Amino acid sequence: MTPRPILLAATTIALIATAGCSQQEIRSEATASIRIDGQDQGKTTDVFCNQQQSSWFIDIRQVGASARAIIDRAADKATVETVDIRGFGGFTGSYWQGGNDTADASFRNQTFTINGTASGLKTGTSAPAKAKFQIVARC
Repeated sequence: MTPRPILLAATTIALIATAGCSQQEIRSEATASIRIDGQDQGKTTDVFCNQQQSSWFIDIRQVGASARAIIDRAADKATVETVDIRGFGGFTGSYWQGGNDTADASFRNQTFTINGTASGLKTGTSAPAKAKFQIVARC
C-alpha cells in the first residue's frame, strides 16, 4: 500500500508538470477570412488558435473547406512554417517552409496575415496548379 503523503506528492507533481506544458485553445473572438487567387472566400468564426511556445497553430473551417497554418512567432517576426488549404475556391494544396513556393506572415493586434503561393490541384483539372492565398486570422 502506498502511503498517502507520497501519493499526494506524486499527484501534485504530475498536475504541475502537465499544467506547465499545455496551452489553452484560444477561440473567444477568433475570426478568419481567406482569399484564393484574389477571390474572397468569406469570413468564418469557426477558427481555432493554439499556441505552443513560439508556434501558433491556426485551424479554419467552413462547410466543405478547411485551412490550417503553423506560424512561428519569435519577438516581432512571424515565419510561416506550413499552410494546408482544402477546398477553398476549388483549390486543395499546401505550402511548406523550404519548398518551392513562398509565403510571409505578419502579426498585429492579435491578427495574423499570411500571404503566399501554394502548390496543389484545382477542381476540374488534373494538372498540378498553384494558387495565391491570403489568410487573415484574428486569434
